[in-house]
Amino acid sequence: MVYETAGFSQPAAPDIFKPDMHEGRLLLIWPTGIETGIQTDYGASDAVRCSSVVVLDGPAAGTDEASFDEALIFPSVLRNTLRPSIGTGKPVLGRLEKGTAKPGKSAPWLLKPFTAEDAQLASNYIAGNAGNAAVSVEKSAPASNTAAQQSFPTEVPADKAALAKQLAEAGTDITLIKTATGLDNDQLQSIGVLV
Repeated sequence: MVYETAGFSQPAAPDIFKPDMHEGRLLLIWPTGIETGIQTDYGASDAVRCSSVVVLDGPAAGTDEASFDEALIFPSVLRNTLRPSIGTGKPVLGRLEKGTAKPGKSAPWLLKPFTAEDAQLASNYIAGNAGNAAVSVEKSAPASNTAAQQSFPTEVPADKAALAKQLAEAGTDITLIKTATGLDNDQLQSIGVLV
């Protein structure tokens, strides 16, 4: 519970992301660090701390049950998958699946590569939550701004140009930007998004 008294907020406890509740779901994850030696019911364990984990599809999508702030992710294969993205500011997009169990072991949790449709869904989420600190994308001028529309070439719709610029400022991979916007290299270069 977070509440304010005399200008101070109580510290928020991190959310624990439980993979078994989200199997098969598309996840957008912002990993920020590694926490070591966390005491659990099974002893000390390491976890990846994430500023945000968002479930992008399924019945809970768009609800509080689909968003985890300052979440901890414990499964070791997921930790290893997320570790290279720590400190990059770029989110990881993937579909959560169970792998094949080795003899005497539990099946590992894996993030499967995203599809073009998955990338579009994630891009729509980022564009729709541009003011959200966890998403860390600065909102650009609205498409209705006449000056903004005039600065874009006529062959690039203003809404697609604005989305491309938002994604580029957030450090999104150019392939994902092209998939999300449907713009080609020449169009992206014409609006100042380097290819």
